[in-house]
Amino acid sequence: MRDYHRLVYGAKFVIGIPVLNHTGAAPNGDWVSMKLYGHATIVIFTGAIAVGAAQMDVAVEQATTVGGAGVKYVDFSTYYSGVVSTTSDTFTAAATTRVVGVSADFPIVNTDDDAMFLCEIDAEDLDVDGGFDCIRVTVSTPGAEDTFYGAMYILGQPRFESTQLAANSAIVN
Repeated sequence: MRDYHRLVYGAKFVIGIPVLNHTGAAPNGDWVSMKLYGHATIVIFTGAIAVGAAQMDVAVEQATTVGGAGVKYVDFSTYYSGVVSTTSDTFTAAATTRVVGVSADFPIVNTDDDAMFLCEIDAEDLDVDGGFDCIRVTVSTPGAEDTFYGAMYILGQPRFESTQLAANSAIVN
């Protein structure tokens, strides 16, 4: 029987992009494998974003290994955004900018201080027939202005019963 009384037994938490000032960088998130999971929520959280920062585009890629073999975009149509504060805990759904079969992304702009963005990816959204079971988040460069953000993967819907889920790595094949 699955023990869902403790979230750590029903989900896997993995840092995708460390929380840093990513000025002038376009960090790619670490790859995670969804072999053992049916769903991933990617959480991107922002801190201070300088007024002159360029728009950053967020996308999700898929690959056949955690080394990034055969990389291509995940085609998802909706993302969620919300303000991080003590007075707000609601999210708004919005459509991604997508070219079916080519890319899907959404923007983070310089007015998105202290915001949170969610991408919901099901394992069936990946090209499983082609052997794709790994994902990562990518964020384009904010330019030369201070921009603080990070990302986390929350992998859920484990494909097996185990109270040892925390011991199973999602960063290896």
